Amino acid sequence: MRLFPNQIKALEEVIDLVVVQGGVLDGELKKKVDFNKKWGSKDRRNFYQVAYDMVRNYELLDYIGKKEDKGVIGAYLASLADHATDYEIYKNDESIPFQTRFSLPNSAWKIYEREAPNAQANIRAMQQQGAVFLRINTALISLEAFSEKLNTHEIAHTLITNIQYKERSFNLNCIQLHQRIQQHRYFFEENQSYYEIQDLGSQIITEFMDFSNATTIIESCAGHGGKTSHILDKTRETNPLIISCDKDKKKLEALLVRIAKWKNHKVVTEQAKDKLLEKYENMADIVCMDMPCTGSGTLKRQADIKYRISEKILEERVASQREVFHLFDSTLKSGGQLLYSTCSLFKSENTSQIEYIVSQGYSLEDELLLEPSQYPGDGFYMARLRKN
Repeated sequence: MRLFPNQIKALEEVIDLVVVQGGVLDGELKKKVDFNKKWGSKDRRNFYQVAYDMVRNYELLDYIGKKEDKGVIGAYLASLADHATDYEIYKNDESIPFQTRFSLPNSAWKIYEREAPNAQANIRAMQQQGAVFLRINTALISLEAFSEKLNTHEIAHTLITNIQYKERSFNLNCIQLHQRIQQHRYFFEENQSYYEIQDLGSQIITEFMDFSNATTIIESCAGHGGKTSHILDKTRETNPLIISCDKDKKKLEALLVRIAKWKNHKVVTEQAKDKLLEKYENMADIVCMDMPCTGSGTLKRQADIKYRISEKILEERVASQREVFHLFDSTLKSGGQLLYSTCSLFKSENTSQIEYIVSQGYSLEDELLLEPSQYPGDGFYMARLRKN
């Protein structure tokens, strides 16, 4: 892999912005690529790949670079060539601190040790790049028919119709790609109405709740509509009223565009504000609280998030989760169900919050923590509660 001097300089700047200043990797890379308009497609692809790999392995590369007097980028390039075996040797050297070998900042590692179960095993698992999973919109095409389309274009994939996790079984309409979507960009652009890019764990969250008898469903943090579209696909026969809420108006606008493929849906959007939600009091059979969180279970897909995990951020996310709960609590009927979920492994955002919700008049019916070391997807927590 060849890197030009201006690419090396751009990499150094991106790494500083992400690792030191807590910037978002995708955003910083886009700025650099947009600025360097003369880079060809191969140059851009190499630049992205090196940046992702370096952020994922930064602490180890920094250790090797200092030891061999090569610097971080020099250590990375050497790992691709003459010292390729040394890279894994360092990872297996137990005399080096675990957090260095598996590239986690010391401050974040202390939180994982305290907050996450099986911290070392889960960090090891999340050090690998995540697979690409597609959820097929079966209201528009069958899983088998989409698989045949992929076969026609010689796109390697695996069907996942069921996932077993700790004596539980979940039926899915999922396809795992063997390559990144960019390898077949035109095909996926032409067929984008048929699928959603969605991690296995995120798909399991929707399968964790029975929506079949609900007439009104409220989402507290709907975002761009990933779970909204999944709920629509599952409930197309009963077609319940779905009230999708979020603080960000632009996300709700994107949600409506995303679900336009369902012609007769009953989805309305609402900004998550006290006054606007008063009209929905005691209305919902189910409230889905997909909570804002640290994202501590998603390092496979978002390696840079480890530089934005801190004690302060954790405290802020816990406080935000309490705010969301109290904002939407009154919209749920007595006897209604609450689906609480995060993409975090931290107990402060998961079981501790459930204990608090139970103290506010709820009964816990079931809960599940998906650990990256135990299955191919990201780390997720989900709980199903009933309002007393």
